[in-house]
Order: sequence, then C-alpha cells, then structure tokens
Amino acid sequence: MRREIKLILISISIIASGCSTTYNISNFPTKENFYDALSNTSQSNSSDIILRRDSSITNVNEVKIFNDTLSFINKNVSLVPFTIPVQNVKEIKVYNHWSGVKYGALSLLVLGTFSGFAIYMTEETNRGGPTSALYVTPIASSLIGALIGGIIGHNYIFEFNP
Repeated sequence: MRREIKLILISISIIASGCSTTYNISNFPTKENFYDALSNTSQSNSSDIILRRDSSITNVNEVKIFNDTLSFINKNVSLVPFTIPVQNVKEIKVYNHWSGVKYGALSLLVLGTFSGFAIYMTEETNRGGPTSALYVTPIASSLIGALIGGIIGHNYIFEFNP
C-alpha cells in the first residue's frame, strides 16, 4: 500500500512540474532577445495578457513587441491589431497543447518505467510473465501522459519586470 501512495505522489509531482515554464526578462541578455522569444512562442498559440493593474486580456493571438509597444489580435473583438505600452504589462501566458503532449508523454514514460520495474520486482504470476510489466507499463503510461498533456497543455509564462 505504501508503494502505491509513493507512486501517486511521484506522478503528481512530475505532472505538476511539467505544466509550465517561466521566463523572466532578466534571464535574457537583452530585452530584444526576450521579445523575440515571446513573439516566436506566441506566434500560433493563444495567449493571455495580464496587466499591471491586475486586469487581463484573454484569448489573444499574434503577440509581438516592437519599440516597447505590445501588439496583438483579439479575434473575439476585431482582426485589427491592438497596441499597449509594454510598461503596462505584468506577464503574458502562452498556451501550447502540442508541447503538453511531449512533456506528458516523457514524464509518464519515466513514471511508467519505474512502475513497471516495481511490478516486475513484486509480481509472481505466470500469465504473460512478470517481464511484460517492463514493456507494457511504460508504453501505456506514455500514451496516457500524451493524452493528458495534450488536454492540459504546456504554459509559457513571460514575466515583465517582476
């Protein structure tokens, strides 16, 4: 029973740790590199912009920064780009479901490998042999992780002057 609880806690920590990546403007050599990373990441993904006064603009696309001005398209309102000064932006969250597939599959592959090895060490059945756990569990876990990761997605958080 204790092993199951440990495996559940490990799986939750692995999944929770892989759900987002945070970038801070101070992590980049220049603010232009930070702006380029944001533009490239948000190019084909939906984003939320959180402003300094704790309001937000949700479900925006094509976020770009030029000359300290943030431009974006909010398809719910208009196809004409909106602009706001970068100094008013607290952070931008970019949602990417395909990255979630990759992170989910890899993290649960690791968990499935450990689980398969634990089953292999404790199982004493003759049906299929205990070695089948070494192969089936990691593959099944990876597929489940890819599905869950695709649903949850992976968030990229870009923090401006925290």
